[in-house]
Amino acid sequence: MKKSLRLICLVLAIALSVACLAGCGEEATSSNQDATSSNVESKKETDKFDDYTDNELPDYDLGGVTLLVASGFEDILFPDEEANELAARRKKWIDDCKTQYNFELEHVYYAWDKMTDTLMPDLISGEYVADFVLPVIRQAGPFIQARLCYDLASGDFAKYLDFTKPWWDRTMTKASTIAGKTYCCTPQFTSAANTTWVCFFNRSLMEELEVDPDSIYDMQENGTWTWDKFRELSKKAVKDLNADGNMDHNDRWGFTSARWHIFNNFVTVAGLDYVIEKDNKFVYNLNNSEAITALTTMNEIFTSDNIYWAGEAGAAGDNPGMLGMFSADKALFMLYSVDACQRPQIREMESDFGMVLTPKYKEGSEYISRAEQTTKCLFVPVTAQYKLETAFAVQALSYNAWKIGVPDIMELNFAQYVRDDGSEYCIYEVFNHTTFTVDQLLFAVGVETTWLNIINTNLSTPCTQQPGADMSGAVQTISTQVQTLLNEFYGQATES
Repeated sequence: MKKSLRLICLVLAIALSVACLAGCGEEATSSNQDATSSNVESKKETDKFDDYTDNELPDYDLGGVTLLVASGFEDILFPDEEANELAARRKKWIDDCKTQYNFELEHVYYAWDKMTDTLMPDLISGEYVADFVLPVIRQAGPFIQARLCYDLASGDFAKYLDFTKPWWDRTMTKASTIAGKTYCCTPQFTSAANTTWVCFFNRSLMEELEVDPDSIYDMQENGTWTWDKFRELSKKAVKDLNADGNMDHNDRWGFTSARWHIFNNFVTVAGLDYVIEKDNKFVYNLNNSEAITALTTMNEIFTSDNIYWAGEAGAAGDNPGMLGMFSADKALFMLYSVDACQRPQIREMESDFGMVLTPKYKEGSEYISRAEQTTKCLFVPVTAQYKLETAFAVQALSYNAWKIGVPDIMELNFAQYVRDDGSEYCIYEVFNHTTFTVDQLLFAVGVETTWLNIINTNLSTPCTQQPGADMSGAVQTISTQVQTLLNEFYGQATES
C-alpha cells in the first residue's frame, strides 16, 4: 500500500509529534520500564506544545561572544544551506537564534571516534579549546571519569540551562547524573530521536506468508505487538531459498540487525538496567532473576529460534549487512534506527516496507525504544571560558530545534520516505519512547565491552551464547570484573 499523505494529516501528525516531545521533562525512576511508562503517559498531553510560545529566557544580549563547539559533525550547528531544504531551514533558525541573542558559534573539529585520544589530552592540559562538546554518547564516559565535565545542574549555570523544560530529554539527564551532578544532556538540535531504534517490516513478504501486513499496526495499537508475536512471525519467514540445507546470507531469515546493538536494545526494551546507583556507588544489575529471565528469552531469539541474521549496516565480505539483507527480501524484519528509512538501499528497495515501534517485552509493559550509541550528546568542559553564555545559548538553540526544527524534520525528511500511512505513526510516536541509559556513557571506559562477554562467547553466531546456555552463569562470570570497573569509574568521577 503506497502512502497517501494528505496535508491535513501531515499537519496534525507534526503537531502531535512535537506535542509528544514535550513530555521529555517528566522525572524518571530507577527502572527503565517504570521511567518510560511515566514518561509516555505525560507525553500524550497534547497541550504542552501550546503552553510554550517562547523559550522563557530573559531578553539578554550576549555581547557578540563567540562560543567554540568541539564536534566531529559540523552539520549539527553549521549546516550547509545549499545541501537541501531541511539544511536551509535548520540554518535559518540557528541564525535567528544567534541574531536574537547576539552570539556566534565556531566549529572546532575533533574526529568523533577519536575524542578520547585527541580532545581529552587537550582538556587535561587545562587548555581552553571549546565551550561545549558534542560527542557521541559512547565517547562521553571517559571525560566524566576524568572530571573534565562541568556540572550542568550547578548554581547559576542551571538558571539558564533548565532541564525541566519540555525540549530536554530527561532520560538522558537522569542517565548522566552521578552523585547528584549532571554531566551530559541531549539538546534537541542533536536530533536524538532520529537515531532511536524501531522495527522495519517487509510488507511484500508478509503478503507472501499470507499475513495481513496491517495486522502489525493493529497489534501495535492494541498493545499486543510483543516479542512473542515478533518471534512467531519471524519463524514463519525463515526459508532455505536455495535448498542446500545450509542457512546463510543466500537464504531468508526472520530478522536482521546489528550484533551487540540489538542485544543492548533488547535489554533496554525489557526494562532492565545494566547499572543502578545505590548507596553511593554504581552497582552491576543484571545478576537477578528478572534479568536472567529476559536474557534467557533473548538467547533463545538469537540462537535456538534460528531466525536471526547478524549484520552491520553496511556490507562486509560475504555478509551483505542488515540493509542489504532487508532490502533484498532476505529478512522479514530489520531492527535499526528510525533514520534508516532515508538510506538509499531502503528508499530504493523494490518491495514495500512498513515501520512499527520495537516490539515490547510482553503485554502489559510499555513500548521502549533505545537511542543508538552514536547519538550525539553535549557536555561543557571545566575549561570552558564562557560557561553562563553557553548555558543561555544552548537553552535557546534547543528550544528553536524543538519548536521549529522538529516540524521541519517531520515535513521535509521522514514523511517523504515512508511507504504507507501506518508507518507515519511510528515515525512520530517514536519520540515518545526515546530512552537513554547510563551504560551508554560507560562504553569507552571498558564496562560495556566487558559485559559483551555475556553474549559473544559463540563467535560463529555473534550476539549469542550457545542454544540453551545458562545465562545466570554467563552473567555471574563477569560480575566481579564489571563491578570493579564500575567502582573505579564512580570513585574517580566523584572523587570518592
